[in-house]
Amino acid sequence: MSNSIIRKATQRDLPYLIPMSRRFVEESSLPFTFDVDATTSYLIAMMESKNTIILVEDDDNIITGGILGSVDQDFCRESCAYVIKMYVEAEFRGLGTSRALVEAFQDEAKKLGASIVFASATAGMGDRVEKLYVKLFERYGYATLGRVLYKEI
Repeated sequence: MSNSIIRKATQRDLPYLIPMSRRFVEESSLPFTFDVDATTSYLIAMMESKNTIILVEDDDNIITGGILGSVDQDFCRESCAYVIKMYVEAEFRGLGTSRALVEAFQDEAKKLGASIVFASATAGMGDRVEKLYVKLFERYGYATLGRVLYKEI
């Protein structure tokens, strides 16, 4: 990964991001069915939003991972950033991609005016992966805040 860079994703990345999204859904234990049309529409809408951050690690034109989030101002004066999704291709895990994506996300969130970042481990990837995710963010000073609950309806 000598020539890897973190950059903003563009629609030219969709041929890489859509299969990556499929793998993300398939790896999850949550009861979701991947939908290519929904994924395409979602990613394009997110890319067109001025409040969205979509970053990828590009290693010589190979997308090794990505992070997607938003910066919003809801009930407070301060803007908050939210990590919505983060995924690293299996063969690139443990090589620093996650750290590079988190650092770049924080930088972009600051540029968009965020004063805090929320990151939840809700992908249903199993205890081991979720513990690694939490540990990753804790290395950057994140603290545990509450719990996330879900229910199939």
